[in-house]
Amino acid sequence: MPSTDVLISAAHSLGNVRKTREQMMAEARNIVALRNELAPQVGIEVGISTAFGCTIQGVVTEDDVVWVADGLGLANCLAAFDVGVRTFDASLGGLGGCPCAPGASGNVVTEDLVFMFEAMGVSTGVDITKLIAARGALKAGLPEEPLYGMVPEAALPLGFVQGVSHV
Repeated sequence: MPSTDVLISAAHSLGNVRKTREQMMAEARNIVALRNELAPQVGIEVGISTAFGCTIQGVVTEDDVVWVADGLGLANCLAAFDVGVRTFDASLGGLGGCPCAPGASGNVVTEDLVFMFEAMGVSTGVDITKLIAARGALKAGLPEEPLYGMVPEAALPLGFVQGVSHV
């Protein structure tokens, strides 16, 4: 599946791919246009990185983020789902980042993403209880790394049944 990544941080974009954000947006549009022309049945993935700060540039303004994508990670996943996207990039505990930007964060939390879809009655095929339990092993293996996510902190709502619409 074709994919590309758009970096919100101007400094990170130049340092990582040697292209401006505008050039990367144009590249993403070109990839979509080429796909539409040659293989419209083929899916495409576009990632948005450094939306919540950058270890190279520092603060990333809200205006810069809105310039690329109107909204936040979960909201963008929901909007993408509404137009047919069925594959999403997320990480357990929100961990991850870019190897050329140590400490980079901002990934969509898998646990929150799975819960959102399951609460809507959209089956993800992921056992959310086991997914949340896997955080224990992750924390044991990476004790210095902070883990993110609202669902694991608050716990599943009383009476939550996976696979049943709760909206």
